Amino acid sequence: AAIPRYYYGAELVSRLLPDVLIRRRCATSSRLLAGLENLDTEQFELIHDMAQRISVPFVRRTARMILGWRGAAEPACPVYHVHGRLDRVIPIRQLRPDVVIEEGGHLINMTHAVQVNQFITDSLSRHLRARAAYA
Repeated sequence: AAIPRYYYGAELVSRLLPDVLIRRRCATSSRLLAGLENLDTEQFELIHDMAQRISVPFVRRTARMILGWRGAAEPACPVYHVHGRLDRVIPIRQLRPDVVIEEGGHLINMTHAVQVNQFITDSLSRHLRARAAYA
C-alpha cells in the first residue's frame, strides 16, 4: 500500500519497452540512487555493477511480483520495520515503522549500517533476555 501509484503505470509501460531501454534505465537509476543516497565510491560501484549485471527478465518479473504482492500471514515471530525518513523510493508518509533512521534513504543497510545493525543487535538481545527469563 505504501508503494507510489506511478510505479504501477511504469511497470505496465516497461512491458512494452525493449530490453536495451530497460537495461539503460537500470544503469541510470543506479546513478540517480547514488546521488540521492550520497553513496561513497565503493557503494556506488557496487550498486552500479549490480545494475549492469542484472538480467532484464529478472527486473521485469521482480517488478510484477513486488507490485502484485498482497502481504503475508501474521508471522510467528516478531517483525520490525526500520525505514529511512528520506526514502524517496518508498516514502515514509504512509508507513508506521518501528524505527526511523532520520538521515537515511532507501539504502539504509548500506548508508547507515551502524544504526541498522545496532537496532538488530538490541532487538535480539531484548528477545534473548526475555526468553531466558521464561526458562
